Amino acid sequence: MILILLSNMFTEKIIEQGKKSLILAYTNDNSNNSVLNLFDNIKHQHNNLYKINCDEQITLCQSLQVLDNTPQLLFMKNGITFQFTQQHSLENMQKYYDYLMTDVLIPFASEIQFKQSILQEKIKYAYLIKGQDQEFFEEIFTKYQGKVVIGYIKSDFNELQAHRESQIYHFGQQFIKENLIQFVEQHQNPHFSKLTPQNIESQLTIRTKLLCIFCFNLSDQAEKTIGKTVKQQIIQENIENTEISFDVQFFYADYRQFGEICKLASNDKPGLVILDQKATPYLKYSQQYENVNQIFAYIQQVVSGDIQGQKLFPQQDVELTDLKKQYVNFGKVGLLIMALIFAIKMILGRKHAQIQVQQEYQKDNSIEIKDIGSVE
Repeated sequence: MILILLSNMFTEKIIEQGKKSLILAYTNDNSNNSVLNLFDNIKHQHNNLYKINCDEQITLCQSLQVLDNTPQLLFMKNGITFQFTQQHSLENMQKYYDYLMTDVLIPFASEIQFKQSILQEKIKYAYLIKGQDQEFFEEIFTKYQGKVVIGYIKSDFNELQAHRESQIYHFGQQFIKENLIQFVEQHQNPHFSKLTPQNIESQLTIRTKLLCIFCFNLSDQAEKTIGKTVKQQIIQENIENTEISFDVQFFYADYRQFGEICKLASNDKPGLVILDQKATPYLKYSQQYENVNQIFAYIQQVVSGDIQGQKLFPQQDVELTDLKKQYVNFGKVGLLIMALIFAIKMILGRKHAQIQVQQEYQKDNSIEIKDIGSVE
């Protein structure tokens, strides 16, 4: 089952398609009037359409259990939830992604129903998307083997470094406090069901991977310093004050080497991956991976071990980082030394062979003179 939260701008388009097995979860506010009217207009055309008033304290999970119906479409407060059943093929899902993921614009969805659905594993894959304009999205939740979360940070390229540092830090702070700890407690601790909240807070230490990828140019020392500062702040203010221990890893890489970063991330199965905003335009405008869902499908395959990591944008000339340049230069020098040694060995070998041939020739052609006595 796949759950995607979208903006209200898609309401009319999707409802007009007349999908079956549709549930409208709404609240008593003015923002849902147009949705309710459209829903009522098409309700007589389909039998499997349901409305749930969330103001009546009926949770989403309870509603699904009562109805005993897994919807193909699910509309919720603050946006549209587009939900597939597990019977749908991945190819069909991809087609809907291509249509839906072009303009994704909703506030951060904090509905308890959504969090409950994730924690209770009511959904197999979940994307939680945040954005304030039509350029791109900021945050995406998705589930791979175990619980892997990929978060995006979007900002203006011309923002001051201090603002950017604050934005990245705020993202990491809120993300860890509100989401990652819950994921770790529920999914990565085999003893969680046997422990009480009290001894979890006082005794338990849970280790998970926190991988922060800042897609900076390695030659930009100022931006590299920002990443180190953010790392220190996140660790001190959010990790050390909890009973959860994080193995934090930071990667600095050319933002066009996203595929190689995915390969690095797949080695340790990180619990959280934070990507810097500089990767987003390449994820969005790449000719080979024009649709962002192809990239996430690629990440999923790499993380799950289905394929080996490779460069995501091979058609682009990727500048070598300083470290790689050193390795390349060292390799060139090494090859030159090896070639020189080989040439010397060849020359010495030839001379040695010539001397041996001459000695053998002289030995074979030497004339032995014996004293046979006088002749009478």
